[in-house]
Amino acid sequence: MRKSGSYIGTNAFGAGKVINYSSRDDYGVRLAPDSPIKIVGTGNFTFSLDPTEARALKPFLRVALVGTLAEPRVRSSHSAHAPTFSEPYETDRSGLYIT
Repeated sequence: MRKSGSYIGTNAFGAGKVINYSSRDDYGVRLAPDSPIKIVGTGNFTFSLDPTEARALKPFLRVALVGTLAEPRVRSSHSAHAPTFSEPYETDRSGLYIT
């Protein structure tokens, strides 16, 4: 999570509402359907912790990915939600994935 919090937002008529906001970055590895690595069920093979957070949770945490990418690509994604009176939240989410 890059940042989160709340603030009071107002609409064009001056009505106020508490808006919760969050901003995050996701990084991960996406596996192709024909990959020899199988995930049982509906899983997501991603890494959502930055190194500082990971070390705080487990001091000796290490991850190693070994393999050959037939066609190395990095995909990016971005999604956002602007707050409305009926949906009082604001989000901003960006991601980078090796596919």
